[in-house]
Amino acid sequence: MNINEYRLGDTNNEVFLTVKVSTPAISVTKIEVTSVAGDSEEKAVSEDGTGNISRTSLGFSEDLKGSLLEISTESILDHIPEEDKPVCLRNLTVRYELEYGESNQAFLAEQRDKSISDSGNTICVEKYLQLT
Repeated sequence: MNINEYRLGDTNNEVFLTVKVSTPAISVTKIEVTSVAGDSEEKAVSEDGTGNISRTSLGFSEDLKGSLLEISTESILDHIPEEDKPVCLRNLTVRYELEYGESNQAFLAEQRDKSISDSGNTICVEKYLQLT
């Protein structure tokens, strides 16, 4: 598991996340926050097949400190020709934009965040951000 850090800062701002997925595949993205106590809360799920999630409140920084943010995207490749599936894996881009922590910051999905199912029909992207 590859974990990046996002600094929330000292003010109690409301923190927002936007997810932008670029792929020809049908995609679904889910945002989940796990608190220091271990409680998980689903914050958003994409609904239109693009995997994109518009600007969504995660909560206030004071309540989020120490939490783990997990953003998972699944891209279904059933309609993609077999020879194009490896290209889809390489070229799949997911951008995570966080606002109102210590600074606004964007993260990109890295190759090590991506995996493909044994069947080759689903790409999974798991991004973890420690909120400090």
